[in-house]
Amino acid sequence: MKTESLIFDIDGTLWDSRALVADGYNLQLRDEGLDQYCVNAEQLKALFGKTMSEIADIMLAGIEVPERYALMERCMEREDAYLRENASEAIAYDGVKETLEVLSKKYRLFIVSNSQKGYPKITMQKIGVDMDDVDQFYSLEEALYLDAVPVESTFIVKDEYAAEDLRLATSQLEQRNWNIYTVKAAKGMEFREVFVIDQDMCDNERYIAYTRALAKLTIINAVPRLADRNKSLVIQGVED
Repeated sequence: MKTESLIFDIDGTLWDSRALVADGYNLQLRDEGLDQYCVNAEQLKALFGKTMSEIADIMLAGIEVPERYALMERCMEREDAYLRENASEAIAYDGVKETLEVLSKKYRLFIVSNSQKGYPKITMQKIGVDMDDVDQFYSLEEALYLDAVPVESTFIVKDEYAAEDLRLATSQLEQRNWNIYTVKAAKGMEFREVFVIDQDMCDNERYIAYTRALAKLTIINAVPRLADRNKSLVIQGVED
């Protein structure tokens, strides 16, 4: 298989920002009199890789929802501001910038992360390498609430069950002209802009789905499972 694109995670792959992220969180927590929730780089090591809502559930478990998530949002905003002021190419791993510059001459480079919106762009700016930024939402509900999904959009989902989940979850919305493809159906196709619902996808399926976008990729992590999994549907998945 010819490799056309490369997808990179951020933390633990391109750089180690744990200490700076902890500092940013802690500034906000102390300002709000919540010193007992302050964290350090070692504690964040076990949390990085999880979604931000999962991090909030662990880090701020003593705070009731929805304030827990609202506080996490404020911590992330403070983190972003702190990174813009204090992060530099120096926290990137040795050789990262040079390696990415070489790879960019042969491949399209994507940067994907479970982090908050804006964090990947800060990473690219600080490392000094141009990569395709990817918007990411934790749920379809969040993306719709922020009006991030145009009336005319293309979606790629894992299989026909996931496609039915999407149709059912949005059945009450006003008329929308959405084209929904399974990963298998989208293989070999290209679109200017793509929304990928990567829930339950294997790594190979994610790679195929993500790299269908020519200009803009948006990832949505979760959609309510509303389809009847006992109903016989034509499943169009991709082997791992």
